[in-house]
Amino acid sequence: MLERMIRLAPPGLGSRLEAELARLQHPELDDTLVRTAGWHEWAERAARRAGLGELAHRIDRRGNQRFAESVIEWLSREPIDAVWGFDGCSAEVFASPAARSTYRILDRTIADWREWNALLAQIAERHGDWLAATDRPVSPETIARNDAEYDAADAILCGSPHVAASLARHSPVPGIAPKTSLLPYCYDGNLFAPAPAIAAPATDAPMRLLFVGQIGVRKGAHLLLEALADIPASEASLTMVGAMQLPPRMVARHADRFTHIPSLPRTQIPGIMQRHDVLVLPSYFEGSAIVLLEALASGLAVIQTRAAGLGATERSGIVLDKPDTDALREAILSLVHDRARLQSLRKAAPDDARRYSFDNYCAGIAALLAETLA
Repeated sequence: MLERMIRLAPPGLGSRLEAELARLQHPELDDTLVRTAGWHEWAERAARRAGLGELAHRIDRRGNQRFAESVIEWLSREPIDAVWGFDGCSAEVFASPAARSTYRILDRTIADWREWNALLAQIAERHGDWLAATDRPVSPETIARNDAEYDAADAILCGSPHVAASLARHSPVPGIAPKTSLLPYCYDGNLFAPAPAIAAPATDAPMRLLFVGQIGVRKGAHLLLEALADIPASEASLTMVGAMQLPPRMVARHADRFTHIPSLPRTQIPGIMQRHDVLVLPSYFEGSAIVLLEALASGLAVIQTRAAGLGATERSGIVLDKPDTDALREAILSLVHDRARLQSLRKAAPDDARRYSFDNYCAGIAALLAETLA
């Protein structure tokens, strides 16, 4: 149906639909093992691309509700050993009578929202000019829904220790820590791989920094622009790939210091990574950013915060304890002025990435299911 829509659409719209589809496709995905429910995901994506954030949010809520209804129907009709749900859309399924005899696994993809609300208040105090209209606290209703998921789940999986710690720190649900465990994410090893040889960085050229993701305050994009403002253009350049979510008036002050590339199909990201030296992700709040693993696999050094998730080690990058403009500037300059260290970090990066292979991720899932369903 979607392929027919692309063929019938006007040339410009058809190419945009094809690019959107390319973001979700994978050659090894077996379509016969995938079930889908409803049209809401596509409507939500269209609304977001059109800048209609509130409409997209309403469609998302309805889509999650409809999908939950479909899953409950499947559970009622078929013998299913385990249901694996993601945060924000699993409460109804986990609480349904149909799931009573099914092992319920919650994949918590981001830290507890109470932590973000506290961080947002700090950002407003220190960097208030950078906040956009969409940077708002998460509602008590959403947080209560998350607590219901924590409570109903038999197991809670987190992509990083930071996420697991935030649940135990903020949620009043009793017994949450014992059923919480770590399942590190993986990257696509077929798509992201280092160049045959990582060339030595030129000492007389700017160090090439890269940021990939939503360009907003949650990911610390404003800190990177502030840090770069005090570094000469002859020493470092910056490319930012992703949807711009910072206020235009603030971005305009730094427009001469970075190149902005809007969202791209994932298949184009490896080529961009191989044209840079360092990925920078100074996030305040994440689950565990897969882009860190993709960058390591591509042979980039990484500068990240601890909250950004599992990624760099001291062999392959610099991990900041917290988001901070001065600390970020110091980390960047330390590599600008020590290209030998930069080269050493880049050479070690692919080896660090191998710990997050797809095979290791599958082994983690297999071990979990073997233990819980025995």
